[in-house]
Amino acid sequence: MLFDISQDENGTDLATARVPLQRHLSLVLDNSPLPKGSDVSTYGYPLTDHQLIQNGHIDFLLNPRYLQGYITRVFCFSHSEFGEVLSYEFDMPPPAGLSGAPLIKLRTHQVVGVVYGSNDVGSIDHFASVNPETGYVEPEVQRIVSFGLAHHTEVIWSLRGVATEHQPLIEYLEGLKRARPARPIKRRIKPRGRLAALAENINGNHKEIDHGPEGDS
Repeated sequence: MLFDISQDENGTDLATARVPLQRHLSLVLDNSPLPKGSDVSTYGYPLTDHQLIQNGHIDFLLNPRYLQGYITRVFCFSHSEFGEVLSYEFDMPPPAGLSGAPLIKLRTHQVVGVVYGSNDVGSIDHFASVNPETGYVEPEVQRIVSFGLAHHTEVIWSLRGVATEHQPLIEYLEGLKRARPARPIKRRIKPRGRLAALAENINGNHKEIDHGPEGDS
């Protein structure tokens, strides 16, 4: 279950919440943004199927998928509802239902963004023209290329809500780290070699022999 759910106080389409669960993936929020060309991956449950079961209930069939690509650019995307959004653009078009998945620096556990949509870029392959032989107008032909979009690392840092006690997320997480008790350092004692142990045993058990006064026979 989720507690203290609230939309980001900065006005983005993100939300914060508390989850009373122990984490298993050891994901951490990265402390530095990624430049373009950086390799990234994401994992989620897009294209979810469903089927009707007994008593009219719906059973959802989750299909986990892993995607991998790289950052093509960092820019402000003009969102129709949320205005200018600082974003990562990456070279894999996200399938429907992947929104909310973490964008992860490849081969690490560091989260750098949150997937939220796609950017469809059109290029003209053929301009509209009039066929001189028939007189008919030939329509314009466009090619559409889709790129994925994710909220930039700095947007994630600044998330604020009830769950973060109205602090920026990055400051809230740092406060949690400082509040945790330090773990005791376990010292590893190297095992002694057989010769060293034998020598110590001999020295400990050694007794001097009294030969008596000099000259005695």
